[in-house]
Amino acid sequence: MGAAVQPIVSIDGNAAGRCVAKGVFFVDVPKGRHIVSATTEVQRQTVVDTTNENTAYVRCGIGLGFFVGQPRLEVVPAQQGAAESADLSFTGSY
Repeated sequence: MGAAVQPIVSIDGNAAGRCVAKGVFFVDVPKGRHIVSATTEVQRQTVVDTTNENTAYVRCGIGLGFFVGQPRLEVVPAQQGAAESADLSFTGSY
């Protein structure tokens, strides 16, 4: 059931892609702090700081909700994010 829920992921309030099972997308952003958010029946967000990093990874998943699955966002270390995303399918329009 969770695979059917694919909330839009926004960066600083701008739609960037969807939280798709086994999918990955990329977004170029200026250096600095950015708010990554996703919304279903609730909004979840996390902060990514690219001030000192060239690449940041945020894992998006869907957890249990009252009516519909709720997004879960987690910043992961660059090495872990690169390894995990290597086996995913590109879902963006980059």
